[in-house]
Amino acid sequence: MSPDGRIAATYVLQGGGSLEEAAEAVAIEESTGLAQDLVPSAAYRRVAGEVTDVHVEGSVPPVLPSAPLRRMGVQSSEVGTTRIAWPCANVTSIPALLTMVLGEANETGTFGVCRLVGLELPDETIRLFPGPAHGVEGARSASGVSDRPLVGAIVKPSTGLTAHEHAAIAVELAEGGADFVKDDELLMDPGYCRLEDRISTLPGRLAGVAERRGRPALYAPNVTGPVHEMRARVLAVESAGCGMVMANVLAVGLDAFAHAVRDAGIPVFGHRVMSGALTRALAVGVSSDVLCGLTRLCGADLVQVGSIGGKIFEEDDIVLRNAEACLTRIPGVRAAMPVSGGGQDASTVAATHAAFAGRDHCHLFGSGVFADPLGPRGGTAAALDAWVKACGSDG
Repeated sequence: MSPDGRIAATYVLQGGGSLEEAAEAVAIEESTGLAQDLVPSAAYRRVAGEVTDVHVEGSVPPVLPSAPLRRMGVQSSEVGTTRIAWPCANVTSIPALLTMVLGEANETGTFGVCRLVGLELPDETIRLFPGPAHGVEGARSASGVSDRPLVGAIVKPSTGLTAHEHAAIAVELAEGGADFVKDDELLMDPGYCRLEDRISTLPGRLAGVAERRGRPALYAPNVTGPVHEMRARVLAVESAGCGMVMANVLAVGLDAFAHAVRDAGIPVFGHRVMSGALTRALAVGVSSDVLCGLTRLCGADLVQVGSIGGKIFEEDDIVLRNAEACLTRIPGVRAAMPVSGGGQDASTVAATHAAFAGRDHCHLFGSGVFADPLGPRGGTAAALDAWVKACGSDG
């Protein structure tokens, strides 16, 4: 939350000279685009950014290749963190916010480092976002689980299955105890496994599983596709009784995702595919916790945050910061459920339990449980049993 009604962004930054000069250049680049003496005073007062804090960490050679810095002959320059604030009137939509805080500064060659690592928003800007319609409480209510983390499972192989084959594997995962099964991010609407066939087939079969085990068995189909079709896909999934829906947030864009899932009657799983392209290079782009927070604000009830162990690149402390971005209190905005997944099976439960330390979360299992000698049903059952024992040991 912003303390003074302005939008404030914190960057790790390096220019061609002092850090103060680099920060002033970003403030100009993302507001007027011209130095103060070239802008009418009234216009400057309305929109200009202000550098509010500069913290120099040291002086190093330019971190990233840059033609302008090379031409300037820069051998070393200051690097550190800086905070820049803009009037909230500069932003009237989600795309406007992203353009300002993640705009051309990342493309400008006079910056050797430009990475967004913090974002503070006033109430007026937060109201531009729909926020989760259901949040943690809604996800728990839909799944009927209150005393342990949610357990999700992904239908594998990622692609290539017919709708009938896909349903058979989904049922295996649900019989193993998964609270919900979901499509892989790669499976959308191919001719051999149409979305309409999946949602007409699987909910009825999972209803039988739910009846046998005495609690819901949800299905989260992937509705990612052309933006003009996604809203209708969400509504079709809801009408089919799937109980949950999923979309690849960054592949379609944050604002398109927000439009497609706004006021959905079922919990929404926000898949983070493409996030590594934006977050993994530490000199540019955006930190993953900022991205997780924006995904929450755009309407995801469940947000992927990386994993403890497994195959995902983040260290544990980054995963937990991502989770905090989903759970931290924002007045008027529901908390989203962090989802830990990527190369997970029963062997990663203990470490995940210890790391999350009582935080609400979902543990998502994919290829790991398929390698179990007893198959996907046995692998999922082992993972669920590990969670029941871990939570039971908490007393």
